[in-house]
Amino acid sequence: MIMALLCALPLLAAEPPRVLVLEPKAVNASANDVTLLQRLLVQELSRADGVVIIGSGDLAQLAELGSSKLSAGCDADACLAELADAMGAEVVVFSEVGRLGDRALWQLGLWDQRQGGIAARHTIEADAVSALGVGVPAAVDVLLGPLVDRGVTYRRSDGATPLFMGGVGAVSVGVGLALIGGVGLGVGAVVVPNAGYDTGLRRGFQDAAPALVATALIGVGVAIVGGGLLVADAVQ
Repeated sequence: MIMALLCALPLLAAEPPRVLVLEPKAVNASANDVTLLQRLLVQELSRADGVVIIGSGDLAQLAELGSSKLSAGCDADACLAELADAMGAEVVVFSEVGRLGDRALWQLGLWDQRQGGIAARHTIEADAVSALGVGVPAAVDVLLGPLVDRGVTYRRSDGATPLFMGGVGAVSVGVGLALIGGVGLGVGAVVVPNAGYDTGLRRGFQDAAPALVATALIGVGVAIVGGGLLVADAVQ
């Protein structure tokens, strides 16, 4: 019996943390905007590996806790702990959307049951509430930081990875070289057969032809390599 329990411990430890994502508390913000922002947040959080996301669609199970608690916002330790227990979650993401002067703010926090308190905070700023969604990937990167040691990994959707940057650079250089070689060969094809052009100019294009061909071929090769890097980044 003891051996069976010991064998089961790694499986229990490997169970991904459950994250409850509360709908943001709205302060001078429309309900529609807040709902859309929460959906964006849930969608981006769901891109992370090693975590189970519980969104607003699952909050019907919390009806017994009272709708007033959810609509009024919940950012106190006791309230967050109660919600987490009700959903079997160990982490709760809560937030508030509003305006301060001419700026729209989305203040987010991550409450961790293991730590018994707030483990991460992040604020997104924009000119309008509808523009706050642009900052969601950066916010998720910060919020999930405390969960890395539990096997949670997240790759920002707006992040430029080394593969992506290398691919873009290679394609740009390759296309540039191919264009230089191709244009040079095209001009040479017109100049060389035409007896009316200066003989030295014709001879110069003839001498440069091998280099132009090599430049074009190298450019095509580099562009193909860059395309491969972009494909590898897309499927990573």
